[in-house]
Amino acid sequence: METATNLVPPIHWTVVASNLLANDGQIEFTDTHAAGSAQKFYRIAR
Repeated sequence: METATNLVPPIHWTVVASNLLANDGQIEFTDTHAAGSAQKFYRIAR
């Protein structure tokens, strides 16, 4: 999972977690660093 604080190019994506997918296909993630950001965007990448 990657996060960015702004979607204006060039977008700087930062890896915040990996290997999140459970056996049943669900993902649960808590961003413990989100409190200091006005907005955040997330994406799942292979």
